[in-house]
Amino acid sequence: MLANLEDPRFAEANAIAVTRHLLRLLKIKLSNSTLVRSLEEHPAFPSLLSISDVLSNHRIDNLAAKFDRNNFLIIPTPFISQIIVRNGTAPFTIVDETTDEQVHFLDPETSLWSWCERDAFIGRCTMIVLAAEPSDESGEVDYEKKIAAERRKRLAQVSAILLLPIATTILAVYTLVTQGLSVTIPVLNTMLSVFGLFVTSLLLSHNRSEIGQMLRQVCSINEKTDCHAILHSNAAHIAGFSWSEIGFSYFVGTLLLLTFKGLTNPQVGALLSWMSIFSLPFIGYSIFYQWRIVRRWCVLCLCTQAILLLQFTLNCITNLPSWNQHSFTIFNIDMMVTAGLGYLLPLIVTTTLIRLDKNAREGQASKMELIRMQRNSEIFQALLMRQKRLTEDPGSMGIVIGNPNGKHKLIKVCNPYCGPCAESHSSLHQLVESIPDLQLRIIFTASSAPEDSKAEPVKHILAIAEKNDEHLLNKALDDWYLAEKRDYAAFAEKYPMREELNDSALVDKITMMHSWCEKIKVDFTPSFFVNIPSDAAGDESFYELPPQYKINDLKYFFEG
Repeated sequence: MLANLEDPRFAEANAIAVTRHLLRLLKIKLSNSTLVRSLEEHPAFPSLLSISDVLSNHRIDNLAAKFDRNNFLIIPTPFISQIIVRNGTAPFTIVDETTDEQVHFLDPETSLWSWCERDAFIGRCTMIVLAAEPSDESGEVDYEKKIAAERRKRLAQVSAILLLPIATTILAVYTLVTQGLSVTIPVLNTMLSVFGLFVTSLLLSHNRSEIGQMLRQVCSINEKTDCHAILHSNAAHIAGFSWSEIGFSYFVGTLLLLTFKGLTNPQVGALLSWMSIFSLPFIGYSIFYQWRIVRRWCVLCLCTQAILLLQFTLNCITNLPSWNQHSFTIFNIDMMVTAGLGYLLPLIVTTTLIRLDKNAREGQASKMELIRMQRNSEIFQALLMRQKRLTEDPGSMGIVIGNPNGKHKLIKVCNPYCGPCAESHSSLHQLVESIPDLQLRIIFTASSAPEDSKAEPVKHILAIAEKNDEHLLNKALDDWYLAEKRDYAAFAEKYPMREELNDSALVDKITMMHSWCEKIKVDFTPSFFVNIPSDAAGDESFYELPPQYKINDLKYFFEG
């Protein structure tokens, strides 16, 4: 069962799958929702760079390099690489074991783990490799919370999907137990409807990425089977509804009638007999269309038609003896209303939900595309150059976090009691940790006026910075900004600086920062100014961060 390599979604699903396998093999705790979102939002997705950056952003050390074929056995497993497949492209694979003679890898064409002779694998491999090594800090901070949320969502979805089939199955078993073998055929008919509901739900799921990838393999048994070609053909719709939607609604309606009217109700049996007769032209048309027009077979469609044909046979066997008595009694008002609600309501609800889901997925795809476009370095550079430019050199004022000689520079202008300033602190800390070549300069808006309450904590933080202990400074900033209530007295007690605070140079530094803030006309805090080295901007030109960007976005523009 081979994947459809021509499907434009294959490359994206492939990148997500191999990254997920790598995290599992390395035993790194990263939720699936976070992984997918992080990859899809990356401007270079689905490239190897996007995988590497996502791993780095979650504190997973990794290295991408091109190896010589003679050094294949020294590459530490597991690792991600690329192999040439039947259409000439090179999707990602993951290797988890190598020996002198064989390689164990994830085959991107089948999504199955396979053994391959080492020389044959090396012959197909591009030898571009990404290897990763976790640390104690690797993974997601709130992993357990994310996983619990994913499980609750999955449980709710599965419960909603299985509620009707399980209820009907229980009713069928109960009817068989209480009424004996005389109801065998109605019970079989009911179970065929349950199976039909399962098959048509798979047809409806064909376009969804994760489930669709699996179904595309099931539907690609050989070159003559292709569900995608049938489901996206001109004949796949009638009167604005897809045959998948009609089939799914048909089986839902049938199960609802059987559940609420009874499996052995003669009027329901007569109605189902009529519905089976009405389905016969569709069976013939579908088989002819696949056989003579498209010349491809849809495995799931054939399963659906087989179920309909079997139900027609069972309905004939069950209802022929009483056909004259009940065949036209279904046309009373009560039965017509019941049948109308039973079949039309599921169709309306199904098509509405499918269209809402399609719109949501298209909206999400557009959002991801917009995010990727926004994170394009050239677009960012163009927007940055249109923002306010710093006309005053900050010099050495404020405090510096990260690399003092960093090529990339970021200035944060803030107020020690500012809520948004505190909210941005964690993001800045993560940014500094992930970008070794980043210099973060923090400048405070406080003045040296006696009535300015901001002056005391700023003076204290400056005094701590004078000790040239980056660990102590980072801890103090964490304790100040991450505290539920920013209480200077408690902070001063935790970091005693009695003698240091008497240094008049601290007041001069506060005055200098306040004067600088007034000159550049800081309108709000926090304000961020970015310098990304470029010929256009110059090494010491700072521009205000465009409003559509967040601190977390900067990791895509600062080279590690």
